[in-house]
Amino acid sequence: MSRAITTTATALAAAFCLAGCTVKKTEAPPLAGPSELGLSLFNTISPDEIPQDGIAQSQIQILARGPDARPISGVTMRVETRFGGVLMDYGRLSARQVTTGSDGIARLSYTAPPAVADPVDNYSVVEFLITPIGSNFQNANYRSIELRLFPKDGVNPPNGTPVPSFVVTPTPVTTYTPVTFDASATVDEGRPCGGDCLYAWDFGDGSQATGQVVGHEFRTAGSFTVRLTVTDVRGRSASTVQAVTVTQTARPTASFTFSPAAPRFGQVVFFNAAASTAAPGHRLVAYDWDFGTGREGYGVSVSKTYDIDLIPPGAISGDEITFNVTLTVTDDTFQPTGTGVVMNPVKIKVP
Repeated sequence: MSRAITTTATALAAAFCLAGCTVKKTEAPPLAGPSELGLSLFNTISPDEIPQDGIAQSQIQILARGPDARPISGVTMRVETRFGGVLMDYGRLSARQVTTGSDGIARLSYTAPPAVADPVDNYSVVEFLITPIGSNFQNANYRSIELRLFPKDGVNPPNGTPVPSFVVTPTPVTTYTPVTFDASATVDEGRPCGGDCLYAWDFGDGSQATGQVVGHEFRTAGSFTVRLTVTDVRGRSASTVQAVTVTQTARPTASFTFSPAAPRFGQVVFFNAAASTAAPGHRLVAYDWDFGTGREGYGVSVSKTYDIDLIPPGAISGDEITFNVTLTVTDDTFQPTGTGVVMNPVKIKVP
């Protein structure tokens, strides 16, 4: 019994040995193309510092080598720019996608962006991200190279923001009254801005003006938001606002005297409106008279003769005939609210 088992085991062992001697060695398949796992990229940029002037250029070269350190042709890569940690088009690339040639090198150029208005050297660095284009983006790894941009025409210190300020005179503000807006208190970099700054005004009523000190008239009553925007010599701007309340200008006051005190028919009567007044900030520009006879006169001082033909029938010597004299004065606003009227009776004695 034990002999039969031994013989069987020996036969099985021989069979396995024979089978093992006839199995072929399995070989790895050849690479179908450049593998990113075995790909090396050597990036250079020249020059590595250029002025930010909109025309300066740098040349970028990307050399691709395989696992055996030999240059590889036909490697396609995506090129992107990153500035301030954000992917963006800052400047201009000659190509966004490049492929290595027979020498294993891909070439492209970069043009600097235009100069900034305020040439402060913030140590601007542009980063170029170079990523081989393969079959799985998740496994793609970018390589990077950096370029520094410096101001084209010298370097200024950081520019502070101007601090606009203005005063309004006179107050209170009334309609059709000249108002002065004075921004002389505006400072920039801790010093008076003066003529080195630009001043833009918006009066909130549809009107604008420019200048450090300007005048304006509001035509309607109400509340207006006045905005002042100041721009310094390096282009930095700031604004401030004030609410200006405008009230209606008071009407002028009409007043007059006449002489003699007891005039007679046929006698010259002198009228004087010098006692009339306009609202503060205004002046009277017209004096219109109605002598109660259908006739009129103009001017601050006028005269009138009440002829005897104005004596009504039945009047006797010593009677006093009343004429209502009206004076209308107009101020420099020329508005209905800019007129004042007074009517006084004038008694003319029958001779």
